[in-house]
Amino acid sequence: MTRVAGSLAIVLAAGLVLGGITHLAMVLAMPMLAGNTAFHRHAAALSPGETRLLVAQQDGTDVPFADPAVAMAVCAFDITEGPLRVEAPMPEGFGSLSVHGRDGTVLYSVTDRTAVNGVVTLVVMTRQQHDEALAAGRSDEASQELRFVSPRLQGLVVVRALAPYPSSLPEARERAAAMECMSAND
Repeated sequence: MTRVAGSLAIVLAAGLVLGGITHLAMVLAMPMLAGNTAFHRHAAALSPGETRLLVAQQDGTDVPFADPAVAMAVCAFDITEGPLRVEAPMPEGFGSLSVHGRDGTVLYSVTDRTAVNGVVTLVVMTRQQHDEALAAGRSDEASQELRFVSPRLQGLVVVRALAPYPSSLPEARERAAAMECMSAND
């Protein structure tokens, strides 16, 4: 009888371990398997260099679970042909700029504290593009900009502007919508 109970315990433990591993693998694989990601929704709707103001809506179609006091804007990027230059005016209160990969991973993020004269300028580039920029000696403009060597070729840039009061929300939206995404070669 004890031998049957021992065998049953081993089978039960093995089943629990296998089930746990399967559950963990599925949870970790979900971002890669999901088809309706933020990148897919926004990259298809945006032309190169276009910035789109995101609106929090009750049905969650644009930005689910968004803070109504934060204005957000997004632009999609693809740096296979050349670097991306982002210029985002920051609000008086809190503002941030973040670079996300296709899978939603935050690759780089800065706040309004890095702004020079109220504007954050970020150049997103590949390692090769960065090395070419260094070889070309473009250091005079580099003192006013942040350079980020991206491990991903495609993704989204998101700017957020906090409205400390409901009356300042239109200004925060205006600041977020003023983000410019353009080719760094222009």
